[in-house]
Amino acid sequence: MDETLDRRQFLGATAAVVYYQFRDGPPAVFLSLIDPQSGQPGNEVRVSGHPAAHYPRVAAGEGDDLGVAYAQRGGPVRLALLACR
Repeated sequence: MDETLDRRQFLGATAAVVYYQFRDGPPAVFLSLIDPQSGQPGNEVRVSGHPAAHYPRVAAGEGDDLGVAYAQRGGPVRLALLACR
């Protein structure tokens, strides 16, 4: 099974996808809005701060609000609430 299935959520016709990447340092969690018709990425938001974060999951919220849960190195699981407008 594709493990990315629980890393995306649709907001109307737009897909919200969460992932982690190493960008000049420890990993961070990002959220991108993607138009599934064209495949073109839209806005990208860095969700996590420091320390290193990984294993993000996205949960549907109410309307255009999303919750993104992720693990933090040496710390608890965090939940970021985002309003996608």
